[in-house]
Amino acid sequence: MGEIICFSLFFGCSDKNPLDSNNNQKDTDILNKNGFPLVVGNQWVYHLRGEETTIWFNPPDTTVTSWDVNVLWKITAMEQVLGVDAFRMETTHHIVSGPDSGRTGTMGTWFAVKGDTLLGVASGTNTGLDPITAQLNKISSVSNQDEPDEWPVNVLVFPLKVGKEWAYFRLDPTFLGKKVVEAIDEISVPAGNFEAFRIVRHFTRDESESKIIYSTNQWFSSIGVVKYTENSDYEGVRWWHDENGNIIDAKNIRTILLYTMELVSYQIKE
Repeated sequence: MGEIICFSLFFGCSDKNPLDSNNNQKDTDILNKNGFPLVVGNQWVYHLRGEETTIWFNPPDTTVTSWDVNVLWKITAMEQVLGVDAFRMETTHHIVSGPDSGRTGTMGTWFAVKGDTLLGVASGTNTGLDPITAQLNKISSVSNQDEPDEWPVNVLVFPLKVGKEWAYFRLDPTFLGKKVVEAIDEISVPAGNFEAFRIVRHFTRDESESKIIYSTNQWFSSIGVVKYTENSDYEGVRWWHDENGNIIDAKNIRTILLYTMELVSYQIKE
């Protein structure tokens, strides 16, 4: 029955299935006690809103594109990937508005627990849809040779407390940023009200021909991720190439991307 409820939600039903978070123990305490709810069968339904603003400098022009996506996360199996026993989380995007309206795609990501750390172990090939905001963490895809690209990534390091920080990618925390537990917030989303850790990741890359400022905010409660925002601001040169790879045009642009994803419903096994 739970699968039917969430499947209907994914394609537009408005019913919700929240658990009661008003209990004697705070959501944040439960998360620290139990960890992220990695159990086969658990699933989460989100609404994602994205907006891209492109500013062209020569000639001057501005374009704004927005889209809405229904996102389903579902833990479907425990299996071995890259030598690690990990939970496979399948992420399905169904675009309901915007330039690619009607498209649906699914990808897989594998998560494991090692000591006090929740790790992103690997990511499968995506279907052409941007997988960034549909994950617990921003990740790079596994190559065709099935070799990890700077895996694993540190999603959460318990116990969580305000002020705690850790390297997101262990190989390069300076370039790719670190995660910081910035605050505990009371979050209200379509699925209900939650107490959640706000965990921030931020980095700036300033090179000779381009600059990017990137940040994410993730809110984790006892039932998982309840809200996610992502902001990237890129300024630099965009090149166009012919079929032989020769540069035929180049323009200075600024691209601002904003994502907001909120929990709509969920099913968590005891």
